[in-house]
Amino acid sequence: MNEEEYASQAGTGVLLNPRMDSTFKALFTQKTKDSYEAMRSFLSAATERTVRSWQLTANDVPREFLRAA
Repeated sequence: MNEEEYASQAGTGVLLNPRMDSTFKALFTQKTKDSYEAMRSFLSAATERTVRSWQLTANDVPREFLRAA
């Protein structure tokens, strides 16, 4: 499924796929307590270890850089 097909499912009640970059970012990288806890829970489950804290580092090119090009 490509991004366009995936986006067309928004609001239809279909479960979102966290393996899609846009969904992953929407679920786990917001600056909210719920998003932080979701990421902590995800990391704990994925590593089978208790994750107490973590730090998110952006890996996208800043929009300001793209506009200057």
